[in-house]
Amino acid sequence: RLPAGWALGFTFFSADTRLPAGLGSFLGFEPDGLYGVILNIPASPGNLFHFTATEDPKLYPNAPFHLPEGSLRPLAGQALDGVAVVFSAAGAALGVSNAARVTF
Repeated sequence: RLPAGWALGFTFFSADTRLPAGLGSFLGFEPDGLYGVILNIPASPGNLFHFTATEDPKLYPNAPFHLPEGSLRPLAGQALDGVAVVFSAAGAALGVSNAARVTF
């Protein structure tokens, strides 16, 4: 559930999985180069990595983000940690998900 008043957010991922899931130094994960790339993606409605608030119930983060079957096959065996965070228009952090690890 998203907090009231949020304006934009990020879904951060990191391939640095040396620490147990959720115990990283920043929001429960260890930032790496992937995190830096995500920070520089322009925000847009429905963007998995840098999203803006939208009333559209079909767009992420209001709905699950789907990819075509097999599109993540190149990541087979790769583990990534991920966390989502949303901010107000003034830049205040309003909500942070739990960090989670996924192995493809």
